[in-house]
Amino acid sequence: MILDESDPTAYALYTISSNTDNGTDRTIGVTFNAVGSGSFSGDVVVAFSVKGDTGATGATGSVSSATALTLTEQGAITSTAANEIDLVNVSNELQWRLESDGSTRSAAYKDPDINAQTGTTYTLALSDRYGVVTMNNASANTVTIPTNASVAFPIGTMIELWQIGAGATTYDADVGVTLNGVSGGAATSSGAYSAVSLRKIGTDSWLIAGGIGNVA
Repeated sequence: MILDESDPTAYALYTISSNTDNGTDRTIGVTFNAVGSGSFSGDVVVAFSVKGDTGATGATGSVSSATALTLTEQGAITSTAANEIDLVNVSNELQWRLESDGSTRSAAYKDPDINAQTGTTYTLALSDRYGVVTMNNASANTVTIPTNASVAFPIGTMIELWQIGAGATTYDADVGVTLNGVSGGAATSSGAYSAVSLRKIGTDSWLIAGGIGNVA
């Protein structure tokens, strides 16, 4: 810096850009940076600001023990226009939601949960969505597909069902529910270890396919 001793607003600021020593003389190259508003009128001072060496790096701080991660929905990532997508937290699983119908889909592959039933009657629950339901009873047993008013499965939901026990499993649609793929709204499994797949295609409309024996 070049500074007028009598006027602190009169200065010129430079940065050293090169430093050459030929053994006899030392040449310092500078680059202009800024100038003050004052005018040089008195004696001037040439001042240098020297940067010292970089200090040692401090020790790494401690890391807290790992804890379970809980996902918290912070609101939509995108706007709420039809067919756009939001990220949401559903039962602590990150999923994506279609704004067109409000339904959610898994954001990543997840092994299906197995709901092992041993009674003679069972009505599908929302937790069975994209899961597996097994029926294991020596006596005849029935799985009921509920109305949308009772259990609002999103359209597109798929559920896999297995008869594990000796008792025949009947897949029955509740009053008001249409079960496509059978007549009369009900069907019985073809035997032990046979499976069927259910797919919801409308508000109260489902498809059934797989190991079906007797059709009601």
